[in-house]
Amino acid sequence: MRHKVVENFLIFISENNIKPKKVAVLGGSSNDPEFQALLANSSLEEFYFFDIQNPANESNFTYLDINESNSIKNFTKYFDLVISSQVLEHIWNHKNYFDLIENLTKNNGYCWINCPKSNLVHGSPDYYSAGFTASYLENNLQVRKFVTLRSGEIGNKRYYLGVHLARYWMTARELKSPVFGYNFQPGTFLGIAHKLIRDFPHRVFLMFIRNREQGDNIYATESFVGMKLKSESKIV
Repeated sequence: MRHKVVENFLIFISENNIKPKKVAVLGGSSNDPEFQALLANSSLEEFYFFDIQNPANESNFTYLDINESNSIKNFTKYFDLVISSQVLEHIWNHKNYFDLIENLTKNNGYCWINCPKSNLVHGSPDYYSAGFTASYLENNLQVRKFVTLRSGEIGNKRYYLGVHLARYWMTARELKSPVFGYNFQPGTFLGIAHKLIRDFPHRVFLMFIRNREQGDNIYATESFVGMKLKSESKIV
């Protein structure tokens, strides 16, 4: 579903004519799909990455433990756009997290957050929770004087059951065809064969499950918001 989230991110950027020059990626790297989409569709002057690890060896990386600090020296109210994608489930101190979003975003700047509405337990490096609704994100930012420009929850029954029954995240190709779009992972011949045999019954079953976005939120697996900081707000 990340590809659907990125589609909504680009709509958020386009509809609001956002042309950021200074961008922060909070808890992520240049591999984040939203950042890649932004890089391909705009001319950035500055961008920085804030996290506790730097797997992509970013040159513009700053170490930051989001659970411990709610401000970053020299970057207060600095960024036109703050992106934080698939991070909230790895944070236990949510007040610090939303304070950071506020403190990094300049007045009349923007933020984009994407996180799981429903998900698997996973690493990177810790997993604490999931099940965050779009309204949860909105409410935490509205009290910090952000206003909502775009928000939603994305999912469908096939992807939801793929996550919670078959226990894997499907690519866009696999979502279209769980069997013929099988994503072979590197490994030994026996390992690949064993995984294929184990996965095949689930994938055949998923072929018969509806692959359309639902009108309700029962099968949503992703939440997102795009918001704007409208006025001066107190830095905690």
